[in-house]
Amino acid sequence: MAIVILSAGIVAVYRSFFLCIDYLNNIATRWWANELIEEKMFDVTRRLQESQGRVLDSGIPSQTVTINRRPITFQYDVAVDPVASLEGLFRLNVTLSWNDGHKPMTINRSVYVLK
Repeated sequence: MAIVILSAGIVAVYRSFFLCIDYLNNIATRWWANELIEEKMFDVTRRLQESQGRVLDSGIPSQTVTINRRPITFQYDVAVDPVASLEGLFRLNVTLSWNDGHKPMTINRSVYVLK
């Protein structure tokens, strides 16, 4: 009986350990995603302001980063739309998506840019 109880305890600790590792990997991936989306927003904003309001290409559509010895491919979707009622004002929307294991993940940020 003691061996059964001890085995059940060891299995529970073992599962908890790997669950914590998955959570830490998820947090690390989200941190990288936040950094990448902020960099992309800064880059597109700078390019938009330097081009005097002309909409240029948004650069690299995907980027692969190695996080905890796992390559993660992040896909960018960038939309720059002029605000109709205000001249020189643009709405920048950046969506970053990736697969975390078998789960599709997405982060979206929007900002208004004045040329």
